[in-house]
Order: sequence, then structure tokens, then C-alpha cells
Amino acid sequence: MSGADLAFDIRLILALAFGFAGSMKLRTGSSEHSRILEAAGIRSTACIRALGKLLPPVELCLGAWLLSGWMSVAALSISACLLIIFSMLMIRALKVGYRGGCACFTSPSRNARLGSSDILFDVALLIGALFALGAEPMSGVIHRSILDIGYFDILRIVPMLLWLGAAYWMIREIEVTMQRLREDT
Repeated sequence: MSGADLAFDIRLILALAFGFAGSMKLRTGSSEHSRILEAAGIRSTACIRALGKLLPPVELCLGAWLLSGWMSVAALSISACLLIIFSMLMIRALKVGYRGGCACFTSPSRNARLGSSDILFDVALLIGALFALGAEPMSGVIHRSILDIGYFDILRIVPMLLWLGAAYWMIREIEVTMQRLREDT
């Protein structure tokens, strides 16, 4: 597998993550991301409301942009910046004792609480975005779009997605177990 193929795979995974997160926020009408902004110290109600309404469409558009392959370096750069901001906000919210949900990529249900596994997932996506950003300009395949996916691309992506899902599940289970142990003591 070449660096260009891996960069394409990572771009596809990022597109799916952003698209899924944006669509889940729109479908459920979740306002958890607004509560995280409050917990992270953003005090302007107008700013929180505006960001809360803009985030789902921005995530959907970014997912579509990543799929298109058009100006992929710019799309990957914006993805990396958003992931850094999301991670910083979640870390800040956890530090001040926020115990609510997060409406993150990994927590589509309203009952899921923000935890370290959400931050780890964002960091894993960030590392992927930075790798893809470094590999894309040198690959000569900068404008490869979702329409160019072949059978072998799908075979290559599925194990990566399964690995990411298994890693997330294991981290989440450890986190839930640790939380139960703390509550029992």
C-alpha cells in the first residue's frame, strides 16, 4: 500500500466521521455540543447558539468536501484544525467537571457521557489527518474522488474501520469499568 492509497483511505474515514457526526446532530437535534462550549468557558450565549446551529452543516459539508477530493489539502487542513479545537474543548470541559454527553463522532446516543475515549478517538483522527496531509501533496493523486473507489479500495478500508471500531470499543469498555469501580468505592 502506497502513501497515496493510505492518505486516500484516511480521507475517506475522516469524511465518514464528519458526515456521521453532522447527520446525527441534525437527526437527534442534540444540543450537547452547545453545553460543552459552555463548560469549556465560552460565556457568550449568542456565540454558543450560533456555533450550535452552524456545526452540523459544517461537519456535513466538510465530509462531502473530503469525499470529493477537490482541494483535498485544504479540506484536510480544516479537518485537522477542527479536530484540534474539538479535542481542546473536550479536555477543558472534562477538567472543569463536565459530566454530560458530547454529541461526538463516537457518541450518537443521548445517554453517552463525554470521556477520554472520545478525546482519544479525535486524536487518532487528527494523527490520520496530519499523515494524509503530509502524503497528499506528494502523491500525485490529489484530486482522487469517491467515484474512483474500486473493489480493492473497499477491501483495504474495511479492516481499518473494523480496527478503529474495536479499539474504540475496548477503550470505552475500560473507561466504563473504571467509572463503575470509582462509583462503587
